[in-house]
Amino acid sequence: MIVKIRTYGIYGHILDGLNSIVLEDGRPNVRMVLDRITSIHPELNDKLYDKDGRLIEYIIILKNGRNIDSLNGLSTGIEDGDEITLLPLISGG
Repeated sequence: MIVKIRTYGIYGHILDGLNSIVLEDGRPNVRMVLDRITSIHPELNDKLYDKDGRLIEYIIILKNGRNIDSLNGLSTGIEDGDEITLLPLISGG
């Protein structure tokens, strides 16, 4: 199964053009997509997870344009051709 990857900000810089990944598991989810990406680019791990392995607060992850927080979070299922977007949350005054 092929999952499209779209990245912005620091995530795009780290992934350096990675725009799709192949998953072979029968029932993949968003966490598996992130695990696959970090296996290819381990330097991304500390930009996604805190020291306890929880997803950091300063990232928005979309599945086909919908925030995974409004779906099933990291357990959100993935199907062939889905698009995962990684957006850094930007704040300021």
